[in-house]
Amino acid sequence: MTLSALNSSENSRAVILDDHRIFGDAFSMLLEKLNRFKSVHPFNNEKDFLNFVRSYRNDSLFLFIDFYLKDQNALSIINTVKKLSKNNKIIVISSLTNPQLAKTILGYEPHGFISKSSSLDIIIKCICTVSERKNYTCPEIKNIIQSYQELNEIPFTKKELYLLHYFSQGLTIDQTAEKAFLSRHTIIAHRRKMMEKTNTRSITELLAFCRKLDLL
Repeated sequence: MTLSALNSSENSRAVILDDHRIFGDAFSMLLEKLNRFKSVHPFNNEKDFLNFVRSYRNDSLFLFIDFYLKDQNALSIINTVKKLSKNNKIIVISSLTNPQLAKTILGYEPHGFISKSSSLDIIIKCICTVSERKNYTCPEIKNIIQSYQELNEIPFTKKELYLLHYFSQGLTIDQTAEKAFLSRHTIIAHRRKMMEKTNTRSITELLAFCRKLDLL
């Protein structure tokens, strides 16, 4: 994706909301250098940002909104700007790593969703894709969500979930076998299979993995 891909007859304004002035100003300068927008306007508080959006509700606006704002997140702001105008293109920018939160944000249907660590090419691709009336999620955010989905799709049998309870108590293989009325060999086989399913190399890693899934 090159800068020429940004050429468009659309007269759009870029509006940035980020309560960290340094990032907001730096991102504003980056967007100005792209020569894609009619003008670029950074804001570091919700009130001024929304006042501007209301004033230009008849214009085509690209709204770059940081998800984490002082004392709140941006979900309510996304809802507000959607109601103000259908012309608004909403692009969420975030440094989040929580997959459930990422899925929640996508549930609010922003037009774009990119990481704060995204490269220039990714930012350009996002702008171009949204300009074509398509939604865009950057690879980093997709990977965060995909890793969560893969974890949740790993199946444990009822027997394995039953044995997991004993493993979490710190019991040895022999103690687990005695409690579960199974042979030592069977316990070893089940534990090995569970570690293979979760790509873990020790009982400690296996238990940590299961805690991530709220199985313990």
